[in-house]
Amino acid sequence: MNQTLEGHSGRIQVITWNQIHQKLTTSDQDGLIIVWMLYKGSWYEEMINNRNKSVVTDGNRIWGKELKGQSFTGVEWSPDGNVLLFSIGTGEVHLYDSQGEFLNKMIIMCHGQNSTGYVRIVNLRWYNGRFGYIEPECPSLFVCYEDGKVQIMRSESDDKPVIIDAGMAVSDCQWNHNGTMLAVAGNINAAQSGEKDCNAVMFFSPFGDHVRTLKVPGRQLASVAWEGRSLRLSLAVDSFIYFANIRPDYKWCYFLNTVVYTYLSPGKADYNVIFWDVKNNEKYHKPSPIVLAMAASDEHCCILVRKDDQDLKFGMMLCNAIGTPVDSRYTDVELRYVTMTKTHVFAASRESFFVWHYHTPKGISARDIATTQSDDQKTKERVYHVDDMISGVETSRHYERQAARKHTNDPITCLASHETMLLIARESGVVQVYMLPQLIFSNRYTVECRPQKIAVNCDATRISLIDVTGILYFFDLERNDPEKGKRAGELVKFERKDVWDLIWAEDNADMCALMEKTRMLVFRNLDPEEPVASSGYLCRFKDLEVTTVQLDEVLIRPDRPHPKLVAQLESKAMRDTKEILENTGLKEAQEFVEENPHPRLWRLIGEAALEMLETEVAETAFVRCKDYPAIQFAKRLNNISSENIKQAEVLAYFGEFEDSEKAFLDADRRDLAIDLHRKMGNWFRVVQLLKTGVGGDDMLMHIALNKIGDFYADNLKWDQAAKYYEQVNQNEERLCKCYYLMEDYQKLEELVENIAENHKALPEIAKMFASVGLCEPAVKAYQKCHKDKEAVEVCMYLNNWRYAVELARTTNIQDTGSYLAKYAQYLLSKNKRIQAIELFRKAGYFLEAAKLLFQLTDLEVKKGSKPMRIKKMYVLAALMVQQHNEKMMNAKGKGLGQKSSVMLGLMEAENQSALGDLRVLDNAWKGAEAYHFFLLAQRQLYEGARDAAMKTALHLRDYETILPLADVYSLLALSSCANSAFSTTSKAFIRLESLPDATPEERQAYEDLAMEIFMKYSPKDSKSNRAECIHCETMIPDWVTICPSCGTRFPSCIASGRPIMDPNQAWECPTCKHQAFENFAEMMRALGYPRLISLENFRNPNFPLVAEVLVWLAKRYEPSADPPTEIETEQERVMFVRSMAQFMATTANIKLNTKKIYQADGHAVKELLKITTLLYSAMKSNSGAGDYRPDETALPVTFDIGSRIQELKQTRTLATDITLKGATLFDLLRREVDLREVRQQVLSKNIELNDVESSVAKASVFIKEEIEKNKKLISNVATDEANLDAKIEKKKTDLDRSQKRLATLKKVRPAFMDEFERLEEELKKLYTDYIDKFRCLAFLEAEMDDYERTEETRMKERQAAMKQQLEEIQKADNSELDIGLGRIAKTSEDMMFTAPTEEGEKPKGRPGARVFGSMQADFDELGSDTSLDLNDDDLAQAAMFSDEEVNLVREPAAAPSEGPLAEQAEPPPEGDGGEEPPPADAAPPEDAAADQPPPPPPDDGAEPPPDAGEGVEAGAEEPPKQAEDDDF
Repeated sequence: MNQTLEGHSGRIQVITWNQIHQKLTTSDQDGLIIVWMLYKGSWYEEMINNRNKSVVTDGNRIWGKELKGQSFTGVEWSPDGNVLLFSIGTGEVHLYDSQGEFLNKMIIMCHGQNSTGYVRIVNLRWYNGRFGYIEPECPSLFVCYEDGKVQIMRSESDDKPVIIDAGMAVSDCQWNHNGTMLAVAGNINAAQSGEKDCNAVMFFSPFGDHVRTLKVPGRQLASVAWEGRSLRLSLAVDSFIYFANIRPDYKWCYFLNTVVYTYLSPGKADYNVIFWDVKNNEKYHKPSPIVLAMAASDEHCCILVRKDDQDLKFGMMLCNAIGTPVDSRYTDVELRYVTMTKTHVFAASRESFFVWHYHTPKGISARDIATTQSDDQKTKERVYHVDDMISGVETSRHYERQAARKHTNDPITCLASHETMLLIARESGVVQVYMLPQLIFSNRYTVECRPQKIAVNCDATRISLIDVTGILYFFDLERNDPEKGKRAGELVKFERKDVWDLIWAEDNADMCALMEKTRMLVFRNLDPEEPVASSGYLCRFKDLEVTTVQLDEVLIRPDRPHPKLVAQLESKAMRDTKEILENTGLKEAQEFVEENPHPRLWRLIGEAALEMLETEVAETAFVRCKDYPAIQFAKRLNNISSENIKQAEVLAYFGEFEDSEKAFLDADRRDLAIDLHRKMGNWFRVVQLLKTGVGGDDMLMHIALNKIGDFYADNLKWDQAAKYYEQVNQNEERLCKCYYLMEDYQKLEELVENIAENHKALPEIAKMFASVGLCEPAVKAYQKCHKDKEAVEVCMYLNNWRYAVELARTTNIQDTGSYLAKYAQYLLSKNKRIQAIELFRKAGYFLEAAKLLFQLTDLEVKKGSKPMRIKKMYVLAALMVQQHNEKMMNAKGKGLGQKSSVMLGLMEAENQSALGDLRVLDNAWKGAEAYHFFLLAQRQLYEGARDAAMKTALHLRDYETILPLADVYSLLALSSCANSAFSTTSKAFIRLESLPDATPEERQAYEDLAMEIFMKYSPKDSKSNRAECIHCETMIPDWVTICPSCGTRFPSCIASGRPIMDPNQAWECPTCKHQAFENFAEMMRALGYPRLISLENFRNPNFPLVAEVLVWLAKRYEPSADPPTEIETEQERVMFVRSMAQFMATTANIKLNTKKIYQADGHAVKELLKITTLLYSAMKSNSGAGDYRPDETALPVTFDIGSRIQELKQTRTLATDITLKGATLFDLLRREVDLREVRQQVLSKNIELNDVESSVAKASVFIKEEIEKNKKLISNVATDEANLDAKIEKKKTDLDRSQKRLATLKKVRPAFMDEFERLEEELKKLYTDYIDKFRCLAFLEAEMDDYERTEETRMKERQAAMKQQLEEIQKADNSELDIGLGRIAKTSEDMMFTAPTEEGEKPKGRPGARVFGSMQADFDELGSDTSLDLNDDDLAQAAMFSDEEVNLVREPAAAPSEGPLAEQAEPPPEGDGGEEPPPADAAPPEDAAADQPPPPPPDDGAEPPPDAGEGVEAGAEEPPKQAEDDDF
């Protein structure tokens, strides 16, 4: 569209495009503002505002600055709104912050340092980054001066800006919408251009590259504005507005029906490269670094990229049609342009070019081998400078980076390549030609233009050049030909303007297609054809068809391009040929093609001849276009006699397979139809045809089913593939793969059962089972193919060692133990002791596992690990020994069932001849006991139970072979000293001083500490509690474990460490067989529990007792507590335990183990002890009692300590702090006298260097020791982490295996599901009956009751109204109408409720009236004892009847024939007013019956309607008919 917008009379100053509303706004120097809108293809004035140079502003003033003597020419905000830029009339740019504070002046470098005079700033703009940046550090701020100098900066403080000299007087400068193009508009002086003055718009990239120049007619170009997508540019010239279409130079290419293009998402640094298969409409997204350019050839494309995070920033990526990188090369040469052939990639910077001889994955061809003649030529990559004269000898100069970076005055602007040559165009118009494949400089040509695009035709005889102004030139490269008047390197006398794209035909050197403005032209020998309207980019020109793509529309939604955006445009010859074939005939079309020969046209003739079954003409045409398969097809048609079959073959040739199949079937050739679909690969249709026909080929059916299964398998639809594989026998290999990938292991097991023995698929199925952890099915598969050894190995692989041993024994495999030993030895060599222990444990070798665990525990002891960890390891080893003993007892039989575990261990030791097993069997729990008492003593000492800690530490002397002696006697000395048992302390120090492995320093430290203690205290025990031996009744110390009189050994309590004198007072752990005092029972008795309990009550789970005790303790702790007491069901018990645990945690800060509480056995007692101990300790501290004695009688305590617990804790803490701080203060004050003198001496003494060095040395030694300790701790942590990681991995493996097994079990339908579904259906029916019979019935009854009550109320109200009305009538005319009023009142009052005069007599009324009920009930009983139904219509009719009677009695009497009662009963027809009315028992006439409304249905609880035809009472005698007219 070309339209001049007229409306302005002055010079246009501002022009702006509104992207949202698609409107244009212009303003001139007179203040006239016009808004233009596009309507039906033309621009109209939508709104005009003539302000007459007035300015209207709205808003509040935030801040203001006045710069005296300065004139502003522009202002611009930074994108983040923090900086405000002002352009001054002197050419300077001042920077202010958002609050109006001056920051600094912008450094202007485009005019140099020695510039004189001021140059006005035309425009100042900052791209806001809304649509992203083409590069991370892309310039976005420009300052444009009137003299054509433009400074483009990355920020306001950029010290390396991009400088542009446009060489013209600039009037305006604008960014496009995404900051990728800068339009500079102005006037070019004749002196500079060499031509007359002209207006022009020059386009630059953000990095200063000159892209294009657009010349504009007119005197003065005032302003420019970009369209929203930067596809159009509006120009304000004089009093006109021009529009220019902009064709962006996208980074794209085309090959193998694939369009490759890039786009940049806002906010993302990486480019998105889309490989769009336009034939199948498939897209492949590939993220990429910064894309510089791309080119394509044959089956590959090359993408130039830049990576700023590596040394070799610039790369060339060779990709196939789906975006997969095939090969790549990187260099430090700054590449800008790229072109490629089938074998070479050429990339160039502005001064050098890069040659890459690539090879595809298909392999090296013979031509590549022939061209490789020397070692230097084997190099695939070479770099050359554009000024170098390259010959075949200089090909060894590759990768000369310094020479490649040498500056040139004539840079490269574009590239083009052919299989035989490389063309390089330079800025001066020079075109350099290099011969391939040797890359030898051939010639240099000069063209008077600045080339922007260059292309070469298919035979390399002519090139096309498009300069920066859009002018197209052709240049001949062929040799001199005087006969044709051609010379080498001659510029063809041809020129086209406004050309922005061109492509040469691939099959004709004289044809090309070019894009000129918005139309496409095809040239043949420089003769243009009729243009075709198009705005697409040219992709391909072959077979007289041009492929174009609408990239402008594609990039609107780049992730979802539409196939319609790719178009096939035909040339004029193709269109003419088709028109002749349609309108004239085949012969005329053949003559036209002979005059204008082309292979594509001959193919068109041949296809048309095939449609007409002209096989001879078709064969001739195919010979002319050299289509060998088509020639063979035409010959084959000649040998077919049936015309129907010929037609079917032709249809199949043109791809109309459905019509072809129909033709074959009509000709009764189902075999040919099947063969057609078989060749096509349409196996679904093959199966259908085989099933529909009589008979059939079973082999072909099997092949078709297998092919369909393969199709689904290739598309990963394994369930569909399995359905077809199941229909074919002897297809187990494919079927088992489908089942495996479907994870349908049940069907895989069924396949193993149904498959024949020794089938080749069985080992693969077994491997499938093994890969998912299914051991038993894998073993069955191996056993069915008689591979017992593999079955055992798979059990070992899946760590199912017990099954492996059993399987080895049943299959007589003797080397199972060797397998186990080898695997264990391998684990031990890898320092995986835990895995080896787990191996032996799972295999049932508990004794070997225990021995390894004991060895691992000894290593932990040597490393100094935590005692709790060592204790747990000893406990685990002891449990394994117990499992071994139980196994031996089961193996030896009932005769050995009663023997001790020690004897069984001895027997096992004799069998194995291993004396080391005695320690493991006999002392399995000794290590756990040692570390248990060691930890117990320390805990008691920290809790303040000093006497108990000392007694527990005395037991540690029995475990000197397990615990370190220094730890044992150090703990004993510490606890006894704290308990004032200095005799025991003295003995402990004697043992410490006599330790064999103690160093002299340690011995001296022990002696010094002992001396310090015993100088203050004598070595005597302060007290000694004694107890009576239950065997010899001797009083002995309460801490001894062996009676000195009778030699009785007393077991130790595992809870307190005290010896258990009376076994009846202890309970025994069912697992470890150790005993403990019944402290719980004693404390409960002391606290005043009303019942006597013993630990025997908790031998078996006793939840009621546990609940009772727990409730009693909770109320004892908090009397106001109200715990739940319902424990009948499982849910109530769970809620009870949870609530009690929460109560104790919130009130007493006691954490209870809910699982142990729920067990209600000995483990629950341990949890109850936590609460009992707290209450008992509080009772003792409050009463001042001494040590607890079991024989004392404890009275129940009634005081409440629940609110005093916190105060007691705080008081105890404060008392301890006061004591400690007072003692510390006293010591410090006492030492102050001595320290003062020492301090004065030290301060007055000179510092000796030797003393300093010794102090530093001591500190260094101390720090080294600390470092070694920390290293040991770190090594322990690393070991623990490794062990934990191993356990985590194992647990993860077990979890995956369990999940897979769970999924398998979920797929199995339980046996009870059928019954469950049947019962569920019955339940639904019963529920439906329940809804119908009960809920709906109840609802309807309620509604019925409401309705009856409402009707009864309404009836009473109407009766009252009728009575009131009758009373008023009586008062009005009492003297005159006594008889009539009596009748009406009687009739209105009683209506139809009056009873019959005699028993059995029915009430009288009009003939045919319906009477319901007995009519003898009172009015109050009517609603419940009658069956009358009276609706609103009935009541209204009754009311109307009463009103009519009232009106009748007010009027004077009428003639008998016109009586009102007669009219009410049966109104006579017109003209028959004097006739006598019919008798009462006669039926009414049809017309009267039609006029009267039908009698309403009876209404329960309502009155029946009054008889409208009679005025007598319901129970009175009927008067004679002749007196009926004499009533009034």
